[in-house]
Amino acid sequence: MKEIKLSEFQKVCHFIVFEGRKEAIPKGFYTDWGIHEKMTVSYHEATITQLQFSNTLNFFPKAGTETTYDIIVIEFPTINITAIGFPVKYFAAKMTNDLVGLYRLQEKRNFITVNFPELIQRMEERSDILHNDNQYSLGGVFLLLTGDMFLSTVRLIGKKPLESDIYTSYFKNELNSQVKKIGTEKVILKGAITSIDNATLQYRGTSSMHIDKFGNYKFYIQKQGQNLLSVIEIFNMLKDKNCLISRSQKPIILKEDDNSE
Repeated sequence: MKEIKLSEFQKVCHFIVFEGRKEAIPKGFYTDWGIHEKMTVSYHEATITQLQFSNTLNFFPKAGTETTYDIIVIEFPTINITAIGFPVKYFAAKMTNDLVGLYRLQEKRNFITVNFPELIQRMEERSDILHNDNQYSLGGVFLLLTGDMFLSTVRLIGKKPLESDIYTSYFKNELNSQVKKIGTEKVILKGAITSIDNATLQYRGTSSMHIDKFGNYKFYIQKQGQNLLSVIEIFNMLKDKNCLISRSQKPIILKEDDNSE
């Protein structure tokens, strides 16, 4: 039986998402980085492909002198998007720059971001979204403030940040006002997955994804990747709730010299 099993040292996966099928990723990209396919599994009309490459840059100190890294490609034919996930911030930055700069992916496909106003409005109406028997909520909202010389960012983190007194008494009205002095920089989306089982992968639990306004999705890996099916469920929910939008601007993937996960 096939089984996706990521490196025990990999704790996160940095996704970018673009329109269309995975064939938009040029073969030269895989060749230049020495990327090869390890396996592919299917789940509810989506496919997860595990790719691997080796590099002497070692971000997992206990893994040895030359480290093998995993890349995850998830293709969603029914909603016409593809997500590609990188193992650490450094490779996310380098490989995204190569895809856009050298291989001109941006000229072929738009990137996909989350419509924060739509998502927050839905979460204000109902703090828990139910979709396919799974439950989704916001565990954090990062707000950007303009016009205040003493404060630029407010982080609301907790079980129900949109139900907190400070949000309902102040920030909610400001976010919905015609004069925009507050915007959303990032959200933490939590998915409580009741049960997903495709005879290859089984998972039940809560997964977290940090989503920023540029279209970067930081997903926290559990059980060496057994919760990757949650990514499929999350994007299907966001699409069904009209919370995904297409834009030509590439994701901004931090600085290339950022050596953290």
